[in-house]
Amino acid sequence: MESPFQSSRSEASGDLPDLADLPGGLEHFEAFYREQKLCKDWDLCWQRMRLPLPPCLRLEAEALKLLAPWQPELVPWCGAFRLHAHAVDELGHYHPELAKVLSDGQRAGKIIRQESASMLPALALGIQPEHKIVELCAAPGSKTLQILDIMQASAGSQVPSGLLVANDSKGGRLRKLIDRVRRVPASPLLVTRADARRFPQLRQHADGCPVLFDRVLCDVPCSGDGTMRKARSLLRRWTPRAGVGHHGIQLEILLQGLKLLAPKGLLAYSTCALNPVECEAVVSAALCQQPGFETVPIQVPGLQLEPGLPTWRVPALTRAATWATWHEVPEDEKASGQLRRSMFPPAAYAATAMVAGLEQQLLRCGRLLPSNDDGGCFFLALVRRKEEGTAAFSKGDRVLATAVGQQGVVRGPGTKQFRGLLRVLYDDGSQYHVAPNELLKLSPETAVEQAKPASLRPLLCAVPDDWHRIAGFFGVDLLASCLAQGSGGAICLASPSLKALAWLPESMSEKGYWAAGRPLFFKASSEVGAHAGNAWQPTAEAAALLAGICDRSLRLPMALFREFLSNGEVDAEAAGASAWQDGFVLVSPLPETGHGSRPEGLHRASLVGHLHSGRIRRCARAGAAPNCSLAQLWLKPT
Repeated sequence: MESPFQSSRSEASGDLPDLADLPGGLEHFEAFYREQKLCKDWDLCWQRMRLPLPPCLRLEAEALKLLAPWQPELVPWCGAFRLHAHAVDELGHYHPELAKVLSDGQRAGKIIRQESASMLPALALGIQPEHKIVELCAAPGSKTLQILDIMQASAGSQVPSGLLVANDSKGGRLRKLIDRVRRVPASPLLVTRADARRFPQLRQHADGCPVLFDRVLCDVPCSGDGTMRKARSLLRRWTPRAGVGHHGIQLEILLQGLKLLAPKGLLAYSTCALNPVECEAVVSAALCQQPGFETVPIQVPGLQLEPGLPTWRVPALTRAATWATWHEVPEDEKASGQLRRSMFPPAAYAATAMVAGLEQQLLRCGRLLPSNDDGGCFFLALVRRKEEGTAAFSKGDRVLATAVGQQGVVRGPGTKQFRGLLRVLYDDGSQYHVAPNELLKLSPETAVEQAKPASLRPLLCAVPDDWHRIAGFFGVDLLASCLAQGSGGAICLASPSLKALAWLPESMSEKGYWAAGRPLFFKASSEVGAHAGNAWQPTAEAAALLAGICDRSLRLPMALFREFLSNGEVDAEAAGASAWQDGFVLVSPLPETGHGSRPEGLHRASLVGHLHSGRIRRCARAGAAPNCSLAQLWLKPT
């Protein structure tokens, strides 16, 4: 088929077409990406692209049995299960019975819907439980959950010592993320709201030192045309120009992510777009601006990716054409300001000596297509900060930090996660770790010794002094070293790296909320607490977690548990708690067994109850008021 995109330098004479007449839709999608040469077997890729996307799930073993009618098949490289194609109709809608199973499974925390392509960045990053990680565009949270699972699985029975910052700029999307992660321990998790392009520097409260991250994930906003198998209507309204509008923001986010990366740390830049303008072009432009970074090969056992493109074509804005170089672009399109040199292959803006090197680095990027794995599409680049040499600087050197325009004195090389950076004491008394390529030596004179920066206000406080009494009442074996108390008073499960953070920068905290750790207990209202042997109430969202490690946990026969659900209370003697001290308890159902019993499926709730005067009454969700949610308890205004 002849491409509707004219690839030559010349332009047809005559009037330019109206935007409504420019190429778009299914036919032009295929022609545009065939011309880009994304893969060797484009015919197979295109054949699968036109089919509905089979659901892919991360799940626990017990959920697998309930999904048997849809023939779940293991996807070895990611450990998830993909359902048979008949699980969805031609429009991508779930079979009604499957939709119910998935809904129940998600509520019980046994099933997580996540496409296999979306799992690629976290698997490629080689995450460890001690790593400090930041997701700059985290909502709605599927990758956040995946990273938490990886950290916890690697830590075994211990609390991961690292940190995971899940950030997004949209409050509504963050609330969806928080709702999803409430089902997991989440001890390393800090949820923040900030513009990813200007994500502020986090600090440690003990010494004020900035936090650099071992892993950074930039899963940037994009046109999303790689999701065409799931978003079936996308192809009908597709246009090749959709990616052009995202390029600038994507580049800003990537450059900010590079600033946050520790020496030898890894950054994953990913999109669910196919357009090279949103993929290779962004990576190439960032590497050209920041030569202290390099791409590294992507290695995921059992998965073969298509290599990145060293050259590509950029869609015209007002013509049915594509451009291979910046010089081909007509003056009127250049003048519009919508096309940039950075959207083109490296030769458009890089020095001649750099072009070949940049093209080689782009080949280390990867593109996941339906011809590689019968799922969705994804682009990924892994970028590593080089370990910069520090030999050119000595202790006492007077320097100018070019990025911030401040003068200071070199105090020595960084250590541990700051290895490869230089410790610089600025004239105002603050101290930072700075990359050598961002420093300009001013003179060899030695500065006068200055005071150490003062400690900062911690983000989380120590647990109450009477924690041992609280733990004894509930019979829970949790060490105070893995707990903290938030500003709202809740006792949270928190990793050491999370507890080490200082109060958030003003640009974050002024937005009115943030979330840290996993809230376990909060102070009950005075009215309820007066009738409790202990005024600390388990949070509803942590009930399932606490039920497995807490002595004040009741397992009721299913009939009695249904009575508790429907009536809101149950007799303490019937529940086996007549001899228990008044106070809060955790209530869970016993699974029904035996011939002829109907399985309850995946919905196995653990609830919080209050034992008083021989009755166990169900507590309102998460607090004194029935409509009080985890977000209200977890997200604190300043």
